[in-house]
Formats: sequence, C-alpha cells, structure tokens
Amino acid sequence: MIKRITVGVLFLVSGLIFAQNERLFPYRISLTGTTKPSEITEYFGKPHLATSSERYSEDGIALTYKEGDQIQEFSGFSLDAIPFTSEFGVIIEFKYAMVDGQTFNGRYGDGMSLFIYDSNKDFEIGAHGASLGYAYRNNEYETPNVAGLNGAYLGVGLDVYGDFKTRSIVEHEKREGIWGHNWSEVGSHITIRGGQLKNNRYKGYPVLYTINANKKWTINRARLAYDTGEYDFYEEQGLKTFEMHTGYDVKGNIKYNKVIVGVTPSAKGGTELEVRVADDRGEGVFIRGLHYPDAFKTFDQEGNLYNFETTIPANFKIGFAAATAGAYQKHLVKDIVVRLPYEPEMEDLVVFFCHKKEDNEGRSVDFDVYDDTYFYSGSLTNRPTGGNSSNFVDYTSFRFEDEEGYAISSNPFKYVEQGVGTWEYDGNRTVVFTAERDDLEKGEYSIYYSAKGVDKGPNGGPFGEDVYRSRPTKLTVLVDGCKKLINPNLPIKAIVE
Repeated sequence: MIKRITVGVLFLVSGLIFAQNERLFPYRISLTGTTKPSEITEYFGKPHLATSSERYSEDGIALTYKEGDQIQEFSGFSLDAIPFTSEFGVIIEFKYAMVDGQTFNGRYGDGMSLFIYDSNKDFEIGAHGASLGYAYRNNEYETPNVAGLNGAYLGVGLDVYGDFKTRSIVEHEKREGIWGHNWSEVGSHITIRGGQLKNNRYKGYPVLYTINANKKWTINRARLAYDTGEYDFYEEQGLKTFEMHTGYDVKGNIKYNKVIVGVTPSAKGGTELEVRVADDRGEGVFIRGLHYPDAFKTFDQEGNLYNFETTIPANFKIGFAAATAGAYQKHLVKDIVVRLPYEPEMEDLVVFFCHKKEDNEGRSVDFDVYDDTYFYSGSLTNRPTGGNSSNFVDYTSFRFEDEEGYAISSNPFKYVEQGVGTWEYDGNRTVVFTAERDDLEKGEYSIYYSAKGVDKGPNGGPFGEDVYRSRPTKLTVLVDGCKKLINPNLPIKAIVE
C-alpha cells in the first residue's frame, strides 16, 4: 500500500519561533459552501431572500435567484475583510454562470459586475437594473437618485442584456454612457466603466470600452477617445467568441466561464487593463493594453462634455453584483482567485527513489529546483523579462517551508525529517534528499520550498520583496522498488495552476 508522508509544521524548536505570516497572494475563496462565508459583506435588494438554500450551494453564490414565486432581482457582496494594495497591480480570476430564466426582447438580463473600490470606504453598492450594482441611476421624478458604488475605481460588466454600456436618458433612469450607435447585437457585451467623479457618486462611472462576446466581422466594439470624449467604433476580427449566458451541458450540468481581469500600473500614469475569458473551447483575450488614465474628457448623462478625474486608491477591495428583472436569469459566481501580476511561475517536481541498496548510492536523489521555473525582473510598467538563472533568481532567498508558506526550520537550507531522511539545499540550484536508511518504506515523502527574484526597490522592480516570494512549491520523493529500470534522478513535472 502506498503511504503518503508530508512534512508537518514546526513552530518551536529550542525556544526559537521560525514561522512567519502566511502569504496573502494568491488569495483564494471558493464560495461553494452552504452558508454565508465570513469573509464577505452582503447587500440585498427587495425582496430579501438571504436565507434561501438557492443563495449558498456547491454551485457558488447565487446573486439572483428564485424562491417559489419570488425573485431576488438584485444583490451583491464585497470581500470586505480583505484589502489589497494597488502598488503592484492585481489579477482577479473568477468563474461565473448564467442559467435558467426567460428572455425579454430576445435577451436574458440584466448581467453581473466585478468591481474594485477604495478600501477606506464603506461597502455601499451602486444602483440596480442596468447599472449592475456599480453605476448610479439618477431620476427626474420625486424618487431620490440612486448613488453609484461608494469609492468606485473600476467596474467590469458582463452585460448580457446590453444596457450597462449605454447612456440612459429616460426620466427615471439617467446614466452616462455610449449613445446613438446601432449595434448588430445589443446584448452580450463585456463593458468597462471607470470610477466615480472624485467624491460625487451621482456622476462619472464613464464607459471606457465595450466589446461583444460572440460577434465577429462586424462593428462589435467601442473605445473612448480620451482627448475628445467621443467613441471610436470598429470591428475585431481575430476575436475568440463565447456565450455569455452559459446554460447547461448535454448532461445537465451547469456550464461556467472563467474570467481573468488584470489591472497593472501604467508607465503613462493610471493603469492598464486586460480581460480574458475561458470557456470549454479555450481561452481568449478580449481586452488587452487598455489604458485607464487619471484624467480625460467624457460626456455626462445630458450629453455635456466634461473633464473626468480619478485616482487609483492605495488599497482597494473587490466585490460582485448582479441584477435581473423581466429578462430574468440566475447569476452564479465561485472560485475567486486574487494574485499579483508577474508572480514566479513554479512547477512541483517528483523524483523516484529506488529502495534497493544497489540502485541509490549514498541513499540520495536530487532536484534541480529551478528547472522550468520563471522569475521576473525589471519594472512593472515596462513589461519585465524573466528566466531561472542567477540573473533572475536570488538563490540565497531559498527556504524550506510547509504547504501554507511557513518556515519549518531555523536553517532555511536544511531540514531533518526524523525517521525519513534529510533535505538539503546547496545554495545554488540543487536540493538533495538523503534517506536515513536503505529500507525506507515505499510511499511519497514531500517537502515545500520557495524563493524570490533578485530585484528590490523602485529602480529594479519589486520582485525581490517578500510579497513576490513564490508559492510553496512541492518536492516529492517517490520511494519504489525500481531495480534500475528507470533513472531515479529523472524528475516528473507536475504543473499546479
């Protein structure tokens, strides 16, 4: 029987504490439990169906859903317990599904949004309906205006109905956006909106970019011209397409798309944006290198040109919202991952250890721990390069640790596992595992390590800072009775996403 043995956490040896704070990145939350996660703060529009089993399930958090004859038409949540620094930028991944429902004018609705906002602001969601919980909704009637998201910096809308991108001029729903274009397909747009105008939650949130998810060979996208406030309309021919309303597969399982949003510092000031989407047919880039400056011209809800200004917050939080109505559908979100741009790319490694004495001289096997890794170097704003030589990897930053990233020994280069053997790093590229005895029991014996890049400081990039330390990367020795039929030092690579 194969026995799995993994190094445990060692917190205290000879009175010295070796553990350090657990890494923040990558941050993961599945949202697939049956109760509200403690990390989130929620908002519900009426009716408030928060106790519904439809809300929390292994399918993810449902932002809109039915319970009997009632529909939760609008809700959202924030990862309110976790602020992230904007210094290095951020990559946000999540899976979503849009299922069930009924169409209105041939479209489902309304859609959902991912948003980034100032962590110093309380979580106060934007307006319902086509505002998708992000933008405002002004009203000329007696009903008060509805403010946009508090502290808003960026909103990414999966606009299945199609109104999140438009300027609305009806009396009960005024909002700035794109006006006067006859789209070949109104719905299924990925739409980027900027933040609020300074401290005004009833103005701003301008549309920076929109692109249709499943139309090619036609005018399918628009981009704000920052010097004039007008929009440039053009076609994207090389675009991968996907269905925004995901539905079910042939076996009746919910289909999910994965969305990846990148926000990185720009050499021109402000940020650069990227949006990728993956479905069961592969992944495509829908928005790349979109510059989001701190100031530009745009038109307000009345069609008047004005100067928009914003500032990326020093620290921000992330949230999601969805809305539906006559064009009903159920919106689900799960498996959120937040990571840094240009993180080290690591591979878990496995080597065979033959427990016959004649197969392993010295009872040792070794790993080239940087083989097929990739560490970045250079400025974040100038597309850093990378590699795995000493030009890119700080070999002295190596340390053994546990699966959660805690140091497990006072000597970062050596760990003795009682009854098993010794793991030792040579200070260059090699980790050697030496078994304690010839007849080591068959099984898997594992340890984790991490390292950093060589750069540190504003002139060399941030890759030598602790925040850019690589993920805990697994080294496994697989003990078996090889009898020299294989090369025991030949590594098996196991890629972990």
